[in-house]
Amino acid sequence: HKDTDLKGHERLLVVDDDVLQFNVIDELLSPMGYHLFYAESPEKAIAMCQQYSYDLVILDMVLNSELDGVDVFFQLRKFKPTLKAIIISGFSGSQRVKTGLKGGIGAFVRKPLTLEKIVTAIRTELNRVNSNGEF
Repeated sequence: HKDTDLKGHERLLVVDDDVLQFNVIDELLSPMGYHLFYAESPEKAIAMCQQYSYDLVILDMVLNSELDGVDVFFQLRKFKPTLKAIIISGFSGSQRVKTGLKGGIGAFVRKPLTLEKIVTAIRTELNRVNSNGEF
């Protein structure tokens, strides 16, 4: 990959109950040109997605909530049917992650995050053409 292939300008919403994790992602992606926004809870993520438009959502699998990252994705898809997302977890692909991937989440990125791992997953998903022919 040339670095320029991984740069972007898109609006990304990070859903993670740990602000330090958001800061790590922000430090990796902001220099690449992405605009990052933060939701610390599923409720906040749902409210933000109802009010604003994001190109992709980065979901932490384990949230300090009854809902996990996959649940949040399915909630968001109810009113944003073409929403793109990737999921992040410290654990390797659990059954829940597989459920999310089958349900439309574009990629699973395992912690610890590296710039290459997360940006490659984001770009692949953003560049993927939806089945209805729209970008």
